[in-house]
Amino acid sequence: MAKKIKVKHEPTAEEKAAEEQKKAAEAAKAAAGIQDEFQAKGFELVEWVQERQSLILALIGLIIAGGLGYGVYTVVERSRNTTASAALAGALEVVNAEITDTPPSGGDPSFKTVEERAKVAKERLLAVKGEHGGTGAAAIAQLYLGHVALSQGDHDGAAQAYQAFLGEVSASDPLRFAGLAGLAAALDGKGDSKGAIARLDELVNLPDTIDEDAALLELGRLHQLEGNIEAARAALERIGKDFPESSLKSRAEQRLAALGPAPVAAAPPDAQKLDDKLAPPSPSATP
Repeated sequence: MAKKIKVKHEPTAEEKAAEEQKKAAEAAKAAAGIQDEFQAKGFELVEWVQERQSLILALIGLIIAGGLGYGVYTVVERSRNTTASAALAGALEVVNAEITDTPPSGGDPSFKTVEERAKVAKERLLAVKGEHGGTGAAAIAQLYLGHVALSQGDHDGAAQAYQAFLGEVSASDPLRFAGLAGLAAALDGKGDSKGAIARLDELVNLPDTIDEDAALLELGRLHQLEGNIEAARAALERIGKDFPESSLKSRAEQRLAALGPAPVAAAPPDAQKLDDKLAPPSPSATP
């Protein structure tokens, strides 16, 4: 008996279109839950701050290794700055240490719990500040004290740390955006949406802002939480207008759809009266 040969089925154009429609319907269903995302107070901002840490580390590397003369990082005493940088590097190794029961080979620091790592990281960062006050390394240690507190849900401690960092650095400091984003997250976590909005407004108005589109997305969420729908709409619309290539554009569009259509402005009374005067007379009007 001949063996039946199975022929692989290639989807037709109609089948492909149906599959795309199915995916679109699933995406719409997910978008319908956007209100739950809006109500997750502080979640996105904290996540955003944590995701930006690799970018912050890259900037720190350029500042320290390249000797960039930005604000607080200007090198005055090179030997002192080198010692402080080494201490900071050691503290940041702890901040980013692996959580594992099995210590990694190579002598890199590791911890069994997140809480243990946070405790040691805080001690090391405070040591950098205490021993190397006035250096760029000390300022960065202050920033990371905010990150560590935020990761532990200590919003009061995080807010204090970020405010201290912002008070230490100049208005043109390349890491100022990180302090503002962190402070916004801490304030949002405390329930202070207005304070978080103020900090994010400051962030998006910085020259050459990093992650301005992400800040605008957060502003949209926070304005909606405050009940200011038109301010939320304005922030979200800026993403599509100012950052057409942003990976966040689709999310902004979903949120705009969830807000509903913009209200149509009514004509001013005076304009309506003028229109009535200029309108041609009705054919049935008597002379």
